Amino acid sequence: MELTKRELRNNITLRYIDALVYRFGLGIVPLATTVSFFISKVIDSKILLGIFIALATAAIHIPQVIMGKRVREDENVDKSYIFYLILTVISYFLLGICIWYVNDYTTMVILFYILYMINQFLRGICIMHNVTLTGDMVPRGMLGKYYGYMNMFGNIGDVVGAVAIAYFIINPFPFPKRYAFLFFIMTLCSVLSLAIIMKVKFVVNREQSEHQHISYKEYFNQMKKIFTHDKEFLKFNISKIFANFGTAIYAFLIIIAKDKIGISLGEIVIINIIMFAGEALFSIIWGYINTYYEWEYSYVICRVIYVVNLLLLLFFLNKTIVYIVYFLYGIAISGINATQEKAIIDMGGKNKTMYLAIFEMVVVPSLVASMILMSVLLEFLGYTNSIIISAVLILLAVIISVWPVKEKGEI
Repeated sequence: MELTKRELRNNITLRYIDALVYRFGLGIVPLATTVSFFISKVIDSKILLGIFIALATAAIHIPQVIMGKRVREDENVDKSYIFYLILTVISYFLLGICIWYVNDYTTMVILFYILYMINQFLRGICIMHNVTLTGDMVPRGMLGKYYGYMNMFGNIGDVVGAVAIAYFIINPFPFPKRYAFLFFIMTLCSVLSLAIIMKVKFVVNREQSEHQHISYKEYFNQMKKIFTHDKEFLKFNISKIFANFGTAIYAFLIIIAKDKIGISLGEIVIINIIMFAGEALFSIIWGYINTYYEWEYSYVICRVIYVVNLLLLLFFLNKTIVYIVYFLYGIAISGINATQEKAIIDMGGKNKTMYLAIFEMVVVPSLVASMILMSVLLEFLGYTNSIIISAVLILLAVIISVWPVKEKGEI
């Protein structure tokens, strides 16, 4: 089934509105700042915090590995998407309930850990469905601009959400109930997002090779063949592994800033706003770059920004530099977000779901290992050595990204 131009335009408009609403909620409870700061108030250990961040990050990627075959063969992938979105809404509400009603901090943190991992797992399932449906709905030639505008509207929602946090910081809501309010708002945003998505006219329009039912043995054989034969995709994955280990330190920047220069919760609100503003301002630019250039261009620029940030922190650590670093970090994150899914869909074509599953299979172990390794490095080698090691690893990722390879599919 093909969409008319009007139906496609309506669908894209609804997805932009959804991005604005849903990301408003995510802007209130981002893992890198609000959630990490909340956990650090209860647990005073970089290693335990690193394990939490690693598991939370892995939880959102694991479903994209284990459910790739199921999503690939699901003739009702649009209905499955709605089902998992409903479960995600419930998980956000339960997180708020956990923080509000459980008074013992140890019990609360354990329950929060479990619920947050479930929430991330469900979000990962939704991402897999979303990528598949987007690839079916949006013409290939429009993907770059689509993701650029999608991220722009999402980033605007992030900024407004970050500003909204200030109300709960300024008002004397007691700890930890102020964080429960944030998850209740996220629940409301998720409900509104769900209502919008249910208005979208999805189309499941796979080619035969994408839609056929095959055994798991054949499925993994196909994955192995893709990974070994597609040299461009292999390069994409290897560069991502090095980048994961290099950028893992960014998950700890807010804690480093708190320990080194005494950054406050109110200043974290400002950091959120600055970071999301950087994302919003450059989203369309990345969209246009990705429309006319290959993924390497965006990835190299973003990773150079990462290295510049680390050098600024190494030599000039103060609150002003932290604000600058997070603004640049927002620009880089925006570029990665606008490039990654588009690149996988472009490289995968009719096998986009399988390509995404392979990518996640590579990403998940490196993400988990990188977060845990960085927490250990910070604990035993300190801030300076950890930054230097991170910068070197990111530079290696840059070199790999620009390394010439044979054309796609050639051995």
